[in-house]
Amino acid sequence: MEDSKKHQINNDIAYCAKDRLCNDIHTGVFGVFDGHGGKQVATHIAERIPEELKKEMIKNPNGDMS
Repeated sequence: MEDSKKHQINNDIAYCAKDRLCNDIHTGVFGVFDGHGGKQVATHIAERIPEELKKEMIKNPNGDMS
């Protein structure tokens, strides 16, 4: 018998899906973040990741973000 919990959606999950990051049609960020017991962390990261990547893209327009 299959475990039904495997198919339940966890309420601690947040996601981001942003295309045209910095108006670049070739750049996007897509992610799913699990808060591991707290949606606040997952939501914060889902909001911040695109903003932080934009900052790095502006600082490094040649694409070197290492």
